[in-house]
Amino acid sequence: MENIKRASISGFAAIRGHSHDKDRDKRREMSRSSPSPGLKPANSIPRDSLELVRESPPSVFFGPSDTSSGVLLSGIFRVKVVTDPQIVLETMTLRLVARASQKRPVQKDCPRCIQQDTDIKTWNFLTESKTLKKGQHVFPYSHLIPGRLPATSHGKLAQIEYFLIAKARSITGEEMYLNEELKIVRSLAVPPEKQSLRIFPPTKLEAHLSMFPVIHPIGRFTAQFGLRNVVNRDIPKRPEIHTRWMLRKLTWRLEETERSIAPACSKHASKVGGEGKGRDWQEERVLAKDEMFDGWKKDLSGDGIFETEFTIVLAPKGEFKPRALCDVETQNGTIRITHSLVVELVVAEEWQNNTQPNKYGPTGQARVLRCQFGLKVSERAGLGISWDEEEPPLYEDMTQGPPPDYSKEFGLPPLSAQQIEEMNTRARQEAHRAREAEWPQSPPLYGVNSHMDEVNGSLEQVLEGLDLNADGATREERSFSAEDLEDRGRTRDRTWRDENEEMEEEEMQGPSEETGISFEAGTTQGGVVRPSTGDGSSAS
Repeated sequence: MENIKRASISGFAAIRGHSHDKDRDKRREMSRSSPSPGLKPANSIPRDSLELVRESPPSVFFGPSDTSSGVLLSGIFRVKVVTDPQIVLETMTLRLVARASQKRPVQKDCPRCIQQDTDIKTWNFLTESKTLKKGQHVFPYSHLIPGRLPATSHGKLAQIEYFLIAKARSITGEEMYLNEELKIVRSLAVPPEKQSLRIFPPTKLEAHLSMFPVIHPIGRFTAQFGLRNVVNRDIPKRPEIHTRWMLRKLTWRLEETERSIAPACSKHASKVGGEGKGRDWQEERVLAKDEMFDGWKKDLSGDGIFETEFTIVLAPKGEFKPRALCDVETQNGTIRITHSLVVELVVAEEWQNNTQPNKYGPTGQARVLRCQFGLKVSERAGLGISWDEEEPPLYEDMTQGPPPDYSKEFGLPPLSAQQIEEMNTRARQEAHRAREAEWPQSPPLYGVNSHMDEVNGSLEQVLEGLDLNADGATREERSFSAEDLEDRGRTRDRTWRDENEEMEEEEMQGPSEETGISFEAGTTQGGVVRPSTGDGSSAS
């Protein structure tokens, strides 16, 4: 019992003291990392900033580079002023830049050898200094990016990227900067299955491949492969036998070939033999592969054939499997990515007796046949179409409801119903004035002016004969009630309608050949132009 040591108080104190030290250090670290409730971190303080709002759909080149119509890029360049009541900007620009970056440059520490920028489009929003008050200010931008440009690519040797670079500078020298990446992909239409043929002389062997020529970076794609003309029955020296090529092994792999020519700047051009030259790099990767030793169908009657089918599986980037890159080729050929399907066959020749099929044996000959088929890898188009094939929406396609309100998006005050009505009234007045200025006065019809003068004169006489009161009613109508006036109005409308129908029937019958009507001049009757006869009277 004496050998058993008891825990002393000092030991517990030491342990307790150690734990207190840990807690004290932890609280001290937390107090340092977390700010006080009344203070805000420096990165949360509002500042003047730039913002780009995309309005156009994702940028997709449809079709190959030589036939693609390009992609439309549109959006809003927004400037937020939050610190001062107003700022005065001297310049404000937005650039669309294509950037090519080399991962194996001529000189590793030279920025000009590593990166080459090309301006595609530049927007200068300010031609002179402009004062921007506190709030949000928007500037629209748009551009048609030509389809001949390569798509965005991140290869092992080089990269192609696109950026929207915004820059604003005030008169005091302060600058605001914004850099956003613009991803552009290319989508190729998938044509029908392509039938490819390869011949291996001096033999008569033929390799046939049936597969879609365009595949995608992710998915499963099936290929049908066949080896034909494997039996040779034309042997003059030994007509009792025939030879045949037996398939022993089939290997296929999908290869990706990337080639990049790293250009040299003017300072380091001497390392590659002068300006305009660079170092050529090439790298090959295997995206998918498989080996087959059996599983194919064979038919040795006739010319003989071997048929098989295999599936190419392309998955996202994994630990031991790279992701397939899309086909890319620049106009000057400095960056190029291609894909090909390589099929290798191991065949051995055998002889067989024509009358006794059980008698056969090897001839001692074997061959390794290798064939290559080109493939295109592109992104999926999805439901998108090219901008030049789009149709405007129909009225039936619009949903019911009020028009969209962009006041909150652009930071504008909402409009009242009275303001909207005033804007509509001004728009209608401006449209009416524009139509009056655009439409010339119509020339008078033959015989209409004289008859209209007569009609106007007769109307004036009729109006003078009527005694109108302040309400616009004659003396006769004062003694009638409202119901009587309605009956008289219906009778008058019915009479006018009958007269118009009679006039239309007469017009439908047309003039006879005996009247000798001339259409050089005419008069009007009942508001209708009547052609005049040869004796000067009007035709009824």
